[in-house]
Parts: sequence; structure tokens; C-alpha cells
Amino acid sequence: MSTNQLSLARATARVGVVPLILVALQTILLYLTTGASSVLNAVYGCSSLCGTDSQRFVPLIAALFGVAMFALPAIIGAFSRSWQSAIVLAALPWWIAVIAHAGTLLAPYIGLGNTAAGGRFDAPFWLSAAHLPLLLASLALFTALGALGWLARRAFAGA
Repeated sequence: MSTNQLSLARATARVGVVPLILVALQTILLYLTTGASSVLNAVYGCSSLCGTDSQRFVPLIAALFGVAMFALPAIIGAFSRSWQSAIVLAALPWWIAVIAHAGTLLAPYIGLGNTAAGGRFDAPFWLSAAHLPLLLASLALFTALGALGWLARRAFAGA
């Protein structure tokens, strides 16, 4: 075994396999549900009118994804071995989803609407004053849910 493989094995043993599997599941859910509307329609199995005023139907799978996205950070925290790993592992899927959508969230885009040919560069999503509080609040929510899950497990275990 090489040094890198040995250190990876030690890190996995320290963190645990179950939280890592839950982190992967949370990352996939966040990536799918923060994608473009065409991706969401394919995931949820609804038409382009789904959730609009003309069709106020929210598919069951969308509701289940919503519940899972709030429950998984707490479950990750409950299966974590320390409060530090609970917080980091609960927030890790959020960071991965933001980085994975870097083309739409972090990087400036060229608006090709009614602007001159070539468009204009808007501020990155995360630098926009309108979006930054929401992003930071969602990050804080994920970390708080991870810590809450870890605390709940300790309270129920009587440790």
C-alpha cells in the first residue's frame, strides 16, 4: 500500500463509511435540484408548466427531494464521529454543488437578451448583493443541521 492509499484508508476509518455515502447522496440531490429547469423537469417527471400558476401541481418526488435535502445533513451529523466532522460533512455537499454549478453560479455570464451584440458581463451569482445572504444562510443551515444531528445522537445515546 502506498502512502496516499494508507492515509486515505485512515481518513475513511476516522470519518466512517456511512457518512461518506450520505454525503455522496446529498451531493447528487443538491446537484440535480439546483440544475437548469429542463433537468428539473426530467428529474421530477413533469411538463414545463409544472409548478406554475397555470398548473399548481408539485410532484411527490419533488416534495420527497425537499424533505431529504433537509433531513440528510442531520442524518450525516448523527452518523459522524465528532462534531467537527459532522459540520464539515454536512456542508461539503453544499460546496460541491456550488462548485459543480460554477458556470451558472460563480462565473459571469454574457447576457444576450436585449443588450448589444456580445452581451454584457453581470456580477457572479455569489457576489450579487441580492444572492449572497441567501447563499450564506443556506450554508449556515446545512452546518447547523449537521451539528444538530450530532447533538441529537449524543443526547439519545446518553453520552
